[in-house]
Amino acid sequence: MGWDENRYIGKNNSSNSVSTSSVTSNADGSVLERLEWVQATLGSAAGQLRTVFSDSEAVEENAVQYFNIGIFDMDAGAIASASIDITAISAVMEKSTGGGAFSASGITQPTFSKANGSVYCSYQFLAAEWVTGDMYKLVVGGITATLHSVVAYVPTAVWSNVVVETADIDSNVEYIVTVVDDLHTDVGTAISDIGTVAGVVGDIHDTDLPAVKTDTGTIISTLATGAGVVQMVQTTESLDQAAASYDLLTGTSHAVILEGFSLKLPTGAVGGALTSISVQTDDATPGVIISSTLGAVANLTSEAEISWTGCLLVNVGTKIQLTINGGAHGSAYTATFTAKYRAVTAGGTLA
Repeated sequence: MGWDENRYIGKNNSSNSVSTSSVTSNADGSVLERLEWVQATLGSAAGQLRTVFSDSEAVEENAVQYFNIGIFDMDAGAIASASIDITAISAVMEKSTGGGAFSASGITQPTFSKANGSVYCSYQFLAAEWVTGDMYKLVVGGITATLHSVVAYVPTAVWSNVVVETADIDSNVEYIVTVVDDLHTDVGTAISDIGTVAGVVGDIHDTDLPAVKTDTGTIISTLATGAGVVQMVQTTESLDQAAASYDLLTGTSHAVILEGFSLKLPTGAVGGALTSISVQTDDATPGVIISSTLGAVANLTSEAEISWTGCLLVNVGTKIQLTINGGAHGSAYTATFTAKYRAVTAGGTLA
């Protein structure tokens, strides 16, 4: 049959009466082959995959650090946990001491879990394995996700930073000076007068020592809650309670930014009359941390962990609450809740 431009180029009707299903993709081939290549390159379902990785942060020895890979479909949002495959995951934590080569020897390896739109883990930099100045490097790969019946490969994630003893001192110098200045009126005056300092020191005697010890304890406590310093708090709550909302934590003294939140269940799956749980603030428009969908009883299996990372402002007096839906578990069953946050203004805490 000869060339028919109406059949192969197209004409103005609902059916062009031709099938090109046998044409293969070829970037250097005919016009039809090149169009197939364009479709395969730009329009495949796997091309809809989008990922976002949590920051590589400096960590303190013995602290818990959250690592998260967000996985979503650019059109449909978070990819369901059932469509994320971590059976072939490779997660290797390595350490470099004194500028030496990275090695995984002698350190605990992380274990990753998955949830809707997320592959994550909480890793503790044990003091017995890590010291100040060590560099860590975590490389995670081998994760796939199924989008529209097509398998897509999640890019390899790499986190690396340093292990520190305390928060960055330079960022708190101004605040430290202010606290020390408030210890004693005479000391504050003496800062601008070396001679006065000598006089104040000469006047110190044994009866002042209890007050000095008290003020020193105040400094240590205040530095731990300085602006931008990472803080951790943990609390527990029973799921064997009637359907209602129960206070977990409350913003105290100054506003804080909530950056991470973890719910850890004990041994044994949730049951009884309980249908789901959720965690949110008590604001007029609640800030949702764990939704009732993510907290459905089907996800509340033995020793399951559900975590959240993000940025949520918690003002003074605002409460983070646990809501139990349906009813009580039916027997003793206590969950553990852990929050990671930073004070917006020095002194802000969750309690």
